[in-house]
Amino acid sequence: MGHEFMGIVEELGSAVKAVRAGDRVVVPFSISCGGCEWCRRRLPTQCTTTGRAVFRGRFGKVFPGGQAERIRVPFADYLCERVPPTMTDDDALFLGDILSTAYCCAENGGIRPGDVVAVFGAGPVGLLAMQSAQLFGPARVFAVDRVDYRLALAAELGAEPVNVDTSDPAEQLRALTDGRGPDVVLECVGHETPFTQAIQAVRAGGAVSSVGVYVETTMGFPAREAFFKDLSLKMGICNARNYITPLLPLVERKKLQPARIITHTMPLKDTPHGYAIFDRKEDRAIKVMLKP
Repeated sequence: MGHEFMGIVEELGSAVKAVRAGDRVVVPFSISCGGCEWCRRRLPTQCTTTGRAVFRGRFGKVFPGGQAERIRVPFADYLCERVPPTMTDDDALFLGDILSTAYCCAENGGIRPGDVVAVFGAGPVGLLAMQSAQLFGPARVFAVDRVDYRLALAAELGAEPVNVDTSDPAEQLRALTDGRGPDVVLECVGHETPFTQAIQAVRAGGAVSSVGVYVETTMGFPAREAFFKDLSLKMGICNARNYITPLLPLVERKKLQPARIITHTMPLKDTPHGYAIFDRKEDRAIKVMLKP
């Protein structure tokens, strides 16, 4: 379990040249070699050397996951990014996955100054997508979810809450935007319903960016509406290795504050409890940190 991690380098393989013992590093969730065709094309998640592997993921060879005291990191010179000594673990950790994914989602949406943005899903990725979207200068950001304490944090981060249990979210968003709908919709859930609602909500000629991980192998797609709306759609897994380096200074200078989504920190032995409260939406759990 767990493909989001960081830590201190304890031992080195003989081929490792750039990383040193004692370095504090963060590692992306996808395992890539840095040298194959797809890595050279800046698509490390499609790495042919590793067969699109992620730490304890479903593609290719299964590498052990990150919820452990010790982790072997292959291709260390390519994958490891040193963390500045002034940056806390809590701020740096999410660069390896959900902060990079959230920023990628906002970037893929093509947000321009003055745009109206709606983010479907106020979980960890969605909340960080709201932070990331603000960097592109939108006039308004809406947070679409049904969990009250998630929407409350979204409001603290500058988003306007839209509760899906109140009424149809697409209708709510149109009503809040003089009938036109958001310019950009960021889908951060990974399910047919919010994906469809995102397409229904976005304005004509708008853009939908989706980074939610879909468990369905197939699902319905409102092709007619998407076609006649002339919308743009971008979706896919984030190539996090590309984002860690440029996002580091944004976190260092507090332009992004990923640690704000952390609600719990637990020892590794309490991992099952952390999963349980997150799954059941108990104790206002949003992001649970595990420290060996």
